[in-house]
Amino acid sequence: MRPIKAVENSANEIGKWIAGLVPLELFVPEPHQAWRPLVRDAMEFVFSRLSKERLEAKIAEQMVLPPNTPPELRLIRLISKMPGLQKLGQVLARNRRLDPALRDALCQLENGMSDMNAGEVHAIIKTELGPRLETYGVEIEPAIYKEGSASAIIKFTWRKPEREREQGAFKVLKPYVPSAFAEDMTLLGALGEYLGSRESGHRAGVRDVRESVSEVRLLLEH
Repeated sequence: MRPIKAVENSANEIGKWIAGLVPLELFVPEPHQAWRPLVRDAMEFVFSRLSKERLEAKIAEQMVLPPNTPPELRLIRLISKMPGLQKLGQVLARNRRLDPALRDALCQLENGMSDMNAGEVHAIIKTELGPRLETYGVEIEPAIYKEGSASAIIKFTWRKPEREREQGAFKVLKPYVPSAFAEDMTLLGALGEYLGSRESGHRAGVRDVRESVSEVRLLLEH
């Protein structure tokens, strides 16, 4: 890993330092090495334009990780609380033109994301629903059932007056998503324009990535 003082010169240097934490070989295998310059450039572009507060949090997280932390764990920490990048990986994983091994790796990355705990989910539900939880005898399961890039799902049972208990599920928006949403939308839009420009110098794979970026923006807006 490069020394922290090496990233203090400029936003571009910071972007390069962040992107350099994870070897490209981890998620762009040898058969697809032609994609590596594009992926590296995209990572540098995004992190060099991330807001100061979010970037500082990313750097701090990486600096406290043990030196022997596996690169895949570093990558998961890098894109935690970044719904735009998480959703981009999910969308790319559905692209049948990619190698199956690469698609599997992207799926595993998406499934491995976990930046919300059950206690936080319970607290949000109690704040939002208040006394209605008691009124309808709501019993929330202790563990999160499923977690995505923008929300967490937790199951519950409830009792409608004069009827048997029924099952249900709460889909809870992650607290940081509203504030991160606008910035991620801006970053993805700028990234799509940049990759398609002459300035980027990329040709191979640009169409696939730009289409995926557009799809991600639509999904997150929804």
